[in-house]
Parts: sequence; C-alpha cells; structure tokens
Amino acid sequence: MALGTKKTCVFYGIWYIVAIGFLLLQLHGAAFVWISVVMVGIGIGGIGNLIPSMIGTCFGRYDYLQANRAIAPLNTIVRQSGIILGGILSQTVYGYTGLYVILFIADAIGIIMTIFLIKPALQEK
Repeated sequence: MALGTKKTCVFYGIWYIVAIGFLLLQLHGAAFVWISVVMVGIGIGGIGNLIPSMIGTCFGRYDYLQANRAIAPLNTIVRQSGIILGGILSQTVYGYTGLYVILFIADAIGIIMTIFLIKPALQEK
C-alpha cells in the first residue's frame, strides 16, 4: 500500500512531533531519551529520499531538474541553519527545552503548509 509523497510527509512530520515530545520528557527518565533517539534515527534515514520524491511530485519529471537546482541549495541552507539555531538556543535561559519547543512549532507549521500548499504536478506532458 503506497501512501503517496504528501501523506508520507505529513506522517513524517507527526513522527517528529512525537519524537520531540519524548525529548521534552527526557528529564523524567532515560527511557524517554532512548525512545526519542531511536525515532530521530529512523527519521534521518528517510528524509534523504523524501525530499527528491516531493520535488518530483510537485514539479513532475520534466521540470524536476530545474526545481531541484533551486530547492537543493535551499534545503541545505535551512538544514544547516537548524544546526546553528540549535547551538544558539541551547545556550539561552530556556536551554534545550526552548529549542525543542521551537522545533515542535516549526514542525507543526511544516505539516500545515504541506497539507494546504503542496499540490501534485499536473498531468505529464
């Protein structure tokens, strides 16, 4: 049974919201840390294939190369900015909890944007 790229992205976002929830509960025991580590580790393995699939879904095979030329660098910038943001926010008064809350909010926004803004490509030429 194939979910399709859009539904998979929504599922992926929900998966990460749950993982972030476990990260927020990490002070309550090591089990929460281990569950979140496993969930994040599983998610890392899938994102490398999901981004090109979403580009193909939105732009089709004929416009894929042109779209990927623009989206791949943007993806890298956003991904690396997250690392910098994590380093900065972890040093604030709110520590890692503040970082996880911001990631939770960003993930929720991403799910909403995926649901309402992603449209499959028109029929192939």
